[in-house]
Amino acid sequence: MTPLIFTTLYLIYLSLICQSLIMYDSVGYEISGQELVQNGLAGYFKTGPHREPIYPLLIAGAMQLAKTFSLEYRWVLKLLHIFILVLTQALAFVMLRGLNVDRWIRTAAIVYMGVSPVLVNSAFWVYSEIAVLPQILLIILLAARSWNDIATSAKWSTHLWNGIGLGAALFLALCVKGIFEALTPLLLIPFVILIKSPRYRRAALTVVMTCAACFYIPLNAYKWANHVGNGNFAFTNRAAWALYGNTARRALPLGPGKIKAAFAYAANPHYCYNVSDKANCDFWSYIPSDQLGMGRLQELSQQGLSNQKINHMMMSESLQLAWKNPLQQIFLAEVESLKMFFWETTNAGQVTYPDWLEKLYKLPWLEPFLVVTTAFLSMGALGHLIVVGWRRRKELFDPGQSYSQALVLFMTVMLLAYGFAHSFFFVLQRYSIPIAPVWVIAIAFWSNHLWGRKRIQSG
Repeated sequence: MTPLIFTTLYLIYLSLICQSLIMYDSVGYEISGQELVQNGLAGYFKTGPHREPIYPLLIAGAMQLAKTFSLEYRWVLKLLHIFILVLTQALAFVMLRGLNVDRWIRTAAIVYMGVSPVLVNSAFWVYSEIAVLPQILLIILLAARSWNDIATSAKWSTHLWNGIGLGAALFLALCVKGIFEALTPLLLIPFVILIKSPRYRRAALTVVMTCAACFYIPLNAYKWANHVGNGNFAFTNRAAWALYGNTARRALPLGPGKIKAAFAYAANPHYCYNVSDKANCDFWSYIPSDQLGMGRLQELSQQGLSNQKINHMMMSESLQLAWKNPLQQIFLAEVESLKMFFWETTNAGQVTYPDWLEKLYKLPWLEPFLVVTTAFLSMGALGHLIVVGWRRRKELFDPGQSYSQALVLFMTVMLLAYGFAHSFFFVLQRYSIPIAPVWVIAIAFWSNHLWGRKRIQSG
């Protein structure tokens, strides 16, 4: 409890001083929240499709609470963000204990989550990443519990409720980040493989079917509500043109300079501009892919096509572009996925801090030290998870082995699937924030193997 109390007090102190700077996508989130307050969900569907609904609903809730208690809305939103971050720390504690991590390493991990520059920043800006932090950890916990129960529980109802819980958690995560529409099938792969085992077939099939039902039924209901309200059978309004823009950019000719810049930009955009020329670095920013995607979207819109037809065409054209040079597309997707290792930063932006913290964050050595250190540790931690899985490969699909082994399995699947699903799109630095707590837990697990007293249990 002490680490949680300490970091909660620290975050509350910052909430009284830090200010959110509303710009870029933050403006859209606030507008969506205001629309929900004024017109409700019915109005939200009529003017959609919009972004994923949970974060705008969180903003609308903060606005209503602020109005009820005569408070400043953004301070209420900051308190809600702090609550979410503390909840994430609590779930991380449960995971670390399930992984048999020593108390001192567990404490260090929980404290770091509460003072990490990027996670603290996510609690004070107006972006949706904060809202999915606890849901990702909850998904891993529920998947591991469902996996373990397949071997340890003979009750059909246990597997039924496990599937319902996992499906609901995945749908809630989707309602914050649409990428979970692509992630969910990947996360269910271990259960699907387990269906082949006669011993576990009935239980695994029950989990998969109920999970899929609890995910895809509300997903398609939401798409249908958009279809009724605005004529688009879609969850959000961004996937097709974003995919097309990034695929079209990756289909362009590359030279050594652009390839070098691609790796540098993946590590840190500021670093890229220090080691490469501006034109090559600009090529890997969001601007070219957005211009290509939005340009094609406007061309198709001028033809009088429906939004649904446009989405289908852009997805089809993206596939055609990818097949023209599949090796280059795969290579650049792998480079894009490297951004997931570089989640930490003191320069996330759009938040003002007290003078002493601003000065600390602006120390010239701190940013590169944190970025390089956390990236190296994240790579090592992922490698350790994979090695643990490989060494226990004969036990990997025997759910009855241990709960900690199940946690290792689904942490690995989450990290790999999250990077893979994002690799087809342009990855902003903030897109890596949702799995930052998973990286911290994985690093703690690796550290426990190296220095903890429970080394045998941790692999």
